[in-house]
Amino acid sequence: MIAYSKPNPSAFPRARPTPGLRTLAGNPDRRPGGSGPDTKEKYQCWLDGTELVPLSARYYECPPGWTVAPRVLNDCMWFWIEAGHGHYQVGPDPGPQPFRPGDLILVPRGVRHCIAAGQGQQVRQVSVHFQAPVFGAVDLLSVLGFPARVSGACVASAGPASLRLTQTFGDRPLGWKQSMLVEVWSVLLAVLQKQPELCKPIEGAPRFRYLARVQPALEWIATRLSDPALSSAQVAGRLGVSSVYLRKLFKPVTGLGPALYIQRRRIEQASMLLRHTPLSVKEVAAHVGFENLPFFFRCFKRWTGLTPEDYRTGSDGPSPG
Repeated sequence: MIAYSKPNPSAFPRARPTPGLRTLAGNPDRRPGGSGPDTKEKYQCWLDGTELVPLSARYYECPPGWTVAPRVLNDCMWFWIEAGHGHYQVGPDPGPQPFRPGDLILVPRGVRHCIAAGQGQQVRQVSVHFQAPVFGAVDLLSVLGFPARVSGACVASAGPASLRLTQTFGDRPLGWKQSMLVEVWSVLLAVLQKQPELCKPIEGAPRFRYLARVQPALEWIATRLSDPALSSAQVAGRLGVSSVYLRKLFKPVTGLGPALYIQRRRIEQASMLLRHTPLSVKEVAAHVGFENLPFFFRCFKRWTGLTPEDYRTGSDGPSPG
């Protein structure tokens, strides 16, 4: 198994798509979920509002019996299968599905998933983790309804891109952060541009209609997660609205009231720091605005189902040695 040292996630650039990404327009009949100029501009708006942050890329040689037990992560990821067969499940339906070499398995943030090698199979795979929040709220994979598995010509470039990501993440040459950003976008856009009919955006849901309206609040919260005094009352005051109206906006978009949304974002940030920095658990808690360490433990367990220590030691591949 190839293993690399953990990066400092704060060093990764947060970038929005370049004008070149507007080639998504293409054939209107092949856009995700529908056609027409309004649909095209809405999806492009979501791409423009995505702050992509690559986190890690690692290559694993997994022996027979390899499995990643059911789990929920606070980042997006993909498995690219170089060799071997097995089964995976992303979300509750439609149950375990087979994978084969060349497949790309996409996992949105917060979605329960598992994967395992088939009987007697040695699997070689690349695991790539990244964040892709749209306006700081719902992740891009969920917004555009990316499929759990993609195969064939539309992801022919995913393998070389995944291998380059592991090399770049390990060597970290000059410009490595920008290179990883480009590679992750290239894989996601290959799906959107070559087989957009595979994507199933959730049309008409209030959470998507209100995304742009709550964007300023979401962005402001993201810059103040380390402040223990951050509260929903502060957010309402910042926007000049009542707490009741703020909750009315937040609930459809995030599924949570403002206070719980702030707590969830803090735990998401803590999860990233635990996985991708050497900070101690106490330092991580302070970094995301928790002054009370036992309360941090309770909140972390509530959102992830794991203790901070167990979350940190989780892996996409076999244990070393």
